[in-house]
Amino acid sequence: MFRGLLVLLLLATASCNPPDQLLVGTCPISGKELDAAVHNLEQSFPQFGPDTLVWRLLDDGLGPAALLHAALPRQSVRAKALAQQWADRIHQGESIQDLAREIRNLTPSADPAQDPRAPSPNSLGAATAAATAALQPGEWSGPYRSRLGWEVLALLHREEGPSSRAWVTLVRLTAPVGDADDLAAARRGWQELPLAGSPERLRSLPAWFRLDRIASPAK
Repeated sequence: MFRGLLVLLLLATASCNPPDQLLVGTCPISGKELDAAVHNLEQSFPQFGPDTLVWRLLDDGLGPAALLHAALPRQSVRAKALAQQWADRIHQGESIQDLAREIRNLTPSADPAQDPRAPSPNSLGAATAAATAALQPGEWSGPYRSRLGWEVLALLHREEGPSSRAWVTLVRLTAPVGDADDLAAARRGWQELPLAGSPERLRSLPAWFRLDRIASPAK
């Protein structure tokens, strides 16, 4: 009897306290995942507050990425499985550079690394910037979901200086989800679909971005 009442109480509490998330249309973006990305990115950009980092992460990739993967779930599952195979091979000791040469059909002497880039979400994409911020040279991360698909990356080099301006050299392996039209549609959805979610998450978005897209203003 007591256990049954406890279960009912927990269910009622859960129904009165919706998950900490942002809804874009019907697509949820987890508050927990956002906070984890902010925690990583703070290591490169400690001068910015959480709301600024949340907005940069969402607008520079995490928002459109959620819509892309939700629209193409089967492709996303297949891409994640492929990226996991790459990660498993790296775990087993294979060089990510050699793996990148194989995937891209490069010669053994070719350099698969990207040219040095700024470590910002605008330059790398939000998910990659957050993953990179948590790495030391020689370390790797993945698979992680990005605006392009599922990715594995390695940080080869970080230039000297403040982390927000120290350019990084990466090797990135991407299992794509969708094509250019799908990516453009996800971007439009991020900019146009109705917004909902917890008041805290809505308040972290710029007022102009929320305008006329939620049922009532966030207080």
